[in-house]
Amino acid sequence: MAHPQDTQWQEFYDIDGVTYGKAAVLTRGLLHLGIDYLQADLFNYTMMKDTWTNNITCPAEADIITAFKARLVVEKSLEYQGNRANEYPEIGEQLDKLYKDIVAGTVTSSGEFAKAIKAVKDKYPKS
Repeated sequence: MAHPQDTQWQEFYDIDGVTYGKAAVLTRGLLHLGIDYLQADLFNYTMMKDTWTNNITCPAEADIITAFKARLVVEKSLEYQGNRANEYPEIGEQLDKLYKDIVAGTVTSSGEFAKAIKAVKDKYPKS
């Protein structure tokens, strides 16, 4: 059955109440399974299966969707890393804070360098 948002340019899956483009689900699901997804047209599962040229058997659609869900869990667990990387002070600024803490004798968890890093780690904790 077609998804209500399907168009001639993109088709969708409703997975756990969230709409995802079929190409994204198929790509990320195959990636999670360790399968080269560049071997077929990933517009939808039927087209993918019809154009499959990989040397292994095409996985079942349900298996790809399950792998996609597992990949979402992995990506969510690593999301904090990207958030942290974007919010840490620039390296030059970090080094300046560290140098000033060294000169002031405050290279401790209460120094400016440590406080700046801790603020980001507290804002985006590991899940």
